[in-house]
Amino acid sequence: DTRLDVTTSYGMTGLHRACYYNYVPVITVFCSDARCTPAILNMKNRQGKTALMWAVEQGNLEAVRELGNMRKMGKHYFVSQLRTLKEIAAFNIAKHITCESDVEKLEIPPVTISLVKMFVGTHSGD
Repeated sequence: DTRLDVTTSYGMTGLHRACYYNYVPVITVFCSDARCTPAILNMKNRQGKTALMWAVEQGNLEAVRELGNMRKMGKHYFVSQLRTLKEIAAFNIAKHITCESDVEKLEIPPVTISLVKMFVGTHSGD
């Protein structure tokens, strides 16, 4: 019997790894399992990241889409991570900005501007 909550020493579930490597068929099988609850979907690794966060950080759009499809199947975990996704997007934008004053020149929503400003200069060469 396969357990969905088994983790590596880094706290990564099978879903974390599938999202990290953009293995959409694995994500589909994992999330379609009746035992895949919102608690399983929202498990965080030792870095505090969910599988969805890994997919977003890696730029794995197909994995993000597949996780979004799970929401349509009644697995409503996406909304609880919406703020976190905005923060991840802002962090990824901030990686490419060296001066906080340059953030004002971006054509992005005001709420995103404040998040980007929060992250400018905080990355360590990711």
